Amino acid sequence: MGRCIVCNKSAGPFYSLHKACFPAYENASRCIQHTLEDAVKSANRVDEVRQSVEACLPSRGFSPGLLATLVRRAWKEQATRLVRSKSLNPEYANNLLSIACALGVDDRTVAPDLFLKLSNIEYLACLQQGQRPLKAFSTGLDEFDMDAAESLLWVFEGVDKAGQKLPDKPGKWALMQTILNNQFKRSRYREQELEVRAQGKLAVTNQGIHYASEAETEKLGFTEIYAITPLADGVRIQPVYRDSRSSTYITGDGRFTYALLQYAQDQAGGLTAENPF
Repeated sequence: MGRCIVCNKSAGPFYSLHKACFPAYENASRCIQHTLEDAVKSANRVDEVRQSVEACLPSRGFSPGLLATLVRRAWKEQATRLVRSKSLNPEYANNLLSIACALGVDDRTVAPDLFLKLSNIEYLACLQQGQRPLKAFSTGLDEFDMDAAESLLWVFEGVDKAGQKLPDKPGKWALMQTILNNQFKRSRYREQELEVRAQGKLAVTNQGIHYASEAETEKLGFTEIYAITPLADGVRIQPVYRDSRSSTYITGDGRFTYALLQYAQDQAGGLTAENPF
């Protein structure tokens, strides 16, 4: 027997909300959404946001966990809208991070990439204005073999480096298995699968990128890069060498990573690789 998410009483099999409780649920959800939307636009209201959110609930009848669920859903909606917006607003992003702290919303209950992308909005706005993002990186740089003329712009921590997953070798009855399993149709999708090969740090300098993990240390100058493709959670980099495979660097914020690499290339004087094909 399911229980109603509002009154916590039995709602019957396959149900989680009484018909009579639905208006109260809708009103509370809408009120919390509007409260967070207003608080994001005004730093003065961040300190009062918890009291305002609790005031959205009726005096009785709501189950204890419902408030937290509605708050997480409303905060996630505001954060998603903000990080996808073309017009960046660092003040709104900082307000939303403060609201998360006040309401107990963290990366264990909401997608961690939203917190990362909100934190990067301030620096992404600088890049869009052609300005260098100012952030100090003073520790953990020994693994990067940088030249004396190189200037560090950014270090991404916990970056997964992934490559295209190679197809399985055909066996004795490969043709028959292909026909029976309809592999002709699925092969296109399997070719795009990625497998993580390392996890480490990605450093961006005014001359190129450095990647350091326990398994490898890689340095790639901008003159050695043929193409950079933005992804939702990182970038894919294709080296200039004809027999080289592309590598995907999963930083958690593809929009910021791509903008940073574009800025670094411009600062390097537009040094890019010529088409080798």
